[in-house]
Amino acid sequence: MLYDNFLAYSHATGDQLYALCPFHAEKTPSFTVNRETREWYCHGCGCGGSEKEFLQKYYDVSLDVAVYALKFWEKKGTMPFPTQVQIDHWHEQLLKQPKEIEALHSFGITDEIIESLHLGYDDLRIIIPVKSKTGYWVNVRKYLPPHHRVPGEKSAKCM
Repeated sequence: MLYDNFLAYSHATGDQLYALCPFHAEKTPSFTVNRETREWYCHGCGCGGSEKEFLQKYYDVSLDVAVYALKFWEKKGTMPFPTQVQIDHWHEQLLKQPKEIEALHSFGITDEIIESLHLGYDDLRIIIPVKSKTGYWVNVRKYLPPHHRVPGEKSAKCM
């Protein structure tokens, strides 16, 4: 079940699984998941819904993105969002590219900004990771710097 990736259940009663709510601080589990309907409800904060609404709230993404993520998870068993390992790898690759860092500096992007935004590098493109308000990586933008462009080619694309 999708929720198993996000929750640690404390106990079960019939079809109801109980866990601490991931959306607010609590000491007593008030978050329930119904195994049969696969719907959830938090008796503490009053939020609830289906798996897509859970993903929408958890990642702070639009419903369209949540639906896409759910379908992706159903097919591949993983989320379509970049992982911290990927972000760290791309960032390490950028730090090994002095020409790319120099180009970023020419745009006024300092080393502090590179670090704070976890900018990266892959396939000649600058990777700009995007975090949601809830603090999860939910997308990356890929920017092709001018010194790598072929006339007529787009400079940015989504992951």
